[in-house]
Amino acid sequence: MYIVKRVGLLVIFLLAGAVIMYIYGRASMDGAFVKWEPLGKPPGSAVKFVAFDYVQTASGDIYQYDYKEGCIDDCWVRSAAPTPDDSEYDLPSDACSDLPAPALDNFVDSRTVCELYGVGLSMTIEAIDKKGFVYSWRYGTSEWDSAIPWVSSFIGAAAGLMIGLIVLLVILYLDLLKWLQKRAKQKGVSAQA
Repeated sequence: MYIVKRVGLLVIFLLAGAVIMYIYGRASMDGAFVKWEPLGKPPGSAVKFVAFDYVQTASGDIYQYDYKEGCIDDCWVRSAAPTPDDSEYDLPSDACSDLPAPALDNFVDSRTVCELYGVGLSMTIEAIDKKGFVYSWRYGTSEWDSAIPWVSSFIGAAAGLMIGLIVLLVILYLDLLKWLQKRAKQKGVSAQA
């Protein structure tokens, strides 16, 4: 019974690690950990998108988001109206319809771009909130993503087994100390008699 409990402890840690990491891998694949990235606010507050990375402000000026190290005005540069950019990698927005997307209820305007990303797809959403701040959300997937939860569960099982072994070694050490104390007491009692 003693050995069965100890082996059972290892099995519990192994299964817990596998289940936790499967859930984590699945949530990661579903975009649960992707956060909105703030792009700042152009001078005059953005009110609508003219094109991707281009916004129009309340005054009618057009600004382009152009990130550079040490840029001013949150990297928004006054610009002329954008020219049509037909990238060979851009796909129709419905090509990314299977990808998870955030709710856009709290935004006044948004743009979505779907692109080829290696052997998968990448979806980028830019949105303007009611205060004129612009945010970006990006999620990509590939043909191997369906394996992520399963690979994660194997990694979790291995990690759970390692943690279980450490816990088991500590328990066995404590059991050994108890046994040595009990044995010492028995020898002490028999020596006094």
